[in-house]
Amino acid sequence: MSNEFTYSPAELTTADTEIKVSYGGQTVSVPIEVKTRNIVSLEVTEKPNLIYTASENFDPTGMKVREITIIRSMAEITEN
Repeated sequence: MSNEFTYSPAELTTADTEIKVSYGGQTVSVPIEVKTRNIVSLEVTEKPNLIYTASENFDPTGMKVREITIIRSMAEITEN
């Protein structure tokens, strides 16, 4: 028998209302609520180089940005 449990769905959407967890041939459904992240503002918490000469490209290296959502949570975000 495997020592690991499985669950689905792995990626949640606002349409999901439960998670199904399975282990050892048994499955249970756990009710959940998935809310939309509504970003209300952004904050630059660590600034990159801010001095450039004409024709240089902006370099975001070292920049950290924090999002603030409508439920007042904060999370650091990264460039994709």
